[in-house]
Amino acid sequence: MFLPIILLREFGWPGFLVFAVPNVLGCAAFGYVLGNASRRADLLSRHQPATVLFSATVIGYHMFFAAFLATMVARGSSAPLAGALALPVGVYVVGYGLSRLPARAWLPMAAVLYAGSMVTFASVGAAPLRAIQWSGSLTGADLACLAPVFVFGFLLSPYLDLTFHRALRSSPSRHCFAVFGIAFVPILLLTAAYRGGFTPAIIGYIVAQSIFTVAAHFRELRAASWPHGRGPRWALLAIPAAAAGLALLPGDGERTYLRLLGLYGLFFPAYVLAFMARRGSGAPRIRGLLVYGGAMLAFAPALEAAFIHSITWPAVIPVAVMIGFAGWRQVSRPNLFGSMPRGRGFRRKKQEREGGTVDGA
Repeated sequence: MFLPIILLREFGWPGFLVFAVPNVLGCAAFGYVLGNASRRADLLSRHQPATVLFSATVIGYHMFFAAFLATMVARGSSAPLAGALALPVGVYVVGYGLSRLPARAWLPMAAVLYAGSMVTFASVGAAPLRAIQWSGSLTGADLACLAPVFVFGFLLSPYLDLTFHRALRSSPSRHCFAVFGIAFVPILLLTAAYRGGFTPAIIGYIVAQSIFTVAAHFRELRAASWPHGRGPRWALLAIPAAAAGLALLPGDGERTYLRLLGLYGLFFPAYVLAFMARRGSGAPRIRGLLVYGGAMLAFAPALEAAFIHSITWPAVIPVAVMIGFAGWRQVSRPNLFGSMPRGRGFRRKKQEREGGTVDGA
């Protein structure tokens, strides 16, 4: 909930809408796209490494932002480093502790947090929203170039989010995600309202939200069956530790923040499009992962130019290439990235296409 502040500064209300609309639609659509329970279970079984890495990255992102927030608040203080270290450690420890709560505790905890968010919004008031302009330091053409990245990220990233999958399994109806999308709107508006400064109430709100999110993803990491063995599982903790350390390095923390968001704007949604979007595709093959990794490295300079140096037109390239490639793969090479299940039904279809018989019959 810091990216909208940057977008309001650069583009005014249009930048906020480009962030908020696909965000809300992506949340609401999740329940309808994955309404089939067996399809969800099959999807998770084939892509659990990616979903686990997504949760570890979310925790790492919050560790970085906690340290980044502490350095912003403590700027000019005599001991900013101590605060920058203490806050992410506190978020991490408390979040891990809450992740061990029984299932019956989560709904009351979420309800209290949401109510607290609304109290925070009431304390801030709507006056800051009326002061927001409809333009910023960059142009509408710049925003049009960046918009595909936001749409791409917010519409596709939720399918790797294990907390979304758990919420859908626990919901009485897929329509709950439409309610979720609507209930998310005030949270987004609160972000726009507190753009003027981080008061103690706002800092408390942000920290509480981070702790809850970290706890939810820790819960999923503890429940996942991948990776096997205590050693590899503990190795996942290196991601949050490294992310928190990024905030302590010399340089512009806001730029590092924007670079991390590239994971949600391209890296993860591209995985969803490449490996998960086609029904019946199997788990990723090594060849496909290598091609995917090479493509992400090749696209990184485009996002760097767009989001760090305000040369926005290259941002269109990665999204256009990924969507174009996905369309071509559907009609030309549907099995390039994922391996189809090799059961009897697959062999039957293959031999029927080749004009042969099944198992010598």
